[in-house]
Amino acid sequence: MGELVSFVCVRADHQWDTGGSGRILANGPLAIRATKESVIRGMEVTMKEAYKIESELSQMVFATEDAKEGPKAFAEKRAANWQNK
Repeated sequence: MGELVSFVCVRADHQWDTGGSGRILANGPLAIRATKESVIRGMEVTMKEAYKIESELSQMVFATEDAKEGPKAFAEKRAANWQNK
């Protein structure tokens, strides 16, 4: 499906910077994949069809165990333990 990171540079403090991809990668892998799929597929269809694709993918993601883990981890002030389930 393509690359998540399209550029990498070294900041003045010599740390790697990937344009904010770390914030994306902190989310559940299933949600990231579904979002990416929704965007890619949605670019090829009408807006109405794109919303349908997004809705279908969202329903699949919200039915997963990871969808429960994210809010639970947030409430418990800990990092989420994504299981891809």
